[in-house]
Amino acid sequence: MTLTEAAEYFGVTRQAIYQAIKVKKIHGYKTKSNRWRIPQSEVEAYIVRRYNREYSMFEGKPLFNKELCEIGVSQAARKFKIRSQKIYYWLRGGYLSHQRRGAAYILLESDLKDCMRLFRNNAKKVRSTPKCSSNPHRLVRATA
Repeated sequence: MTLTEAAEYFGVTRQAIYQAIKVKKIHGYKTKSNRWRIPQSEVEAYIVRRYNREYSMFEGKPLFNKELCEIGVSQAARKFKIRSQKIYYWLRGGYLSHQRRGAAYILLESDLKDCMRLFRNNAKKVRSTPKCSSNPHRLVRATA
């Protein structure tokens, strides 16, 4: 598939397709005549990845490292059956450590489990709820 065909297929400009190749969202190759081609299988794979944060890329690398059990907010909300607003509350309040990659919040499953456990145990004692230290992935008691 050429850049023009891919652009028409996705309803975007040729430049947008070229940019997607450049940032490694879509894998393409140049022919001997110096023309870009995109395999049909790659177009179909991109459609699957396109709307799934689990397969998102940041600077040419996967957004989430599965070996470290990294997940995003919406993935965490689905997996642990809690509202995403609650996770954002914990993030903004400093109760849950995280990293930012682009616009995404990167959470560790273990940190989220710890935060859920602490909020379950301290449901009525909001003042004594632990907050994150400056060291990500480590919780300490907040001083009142």
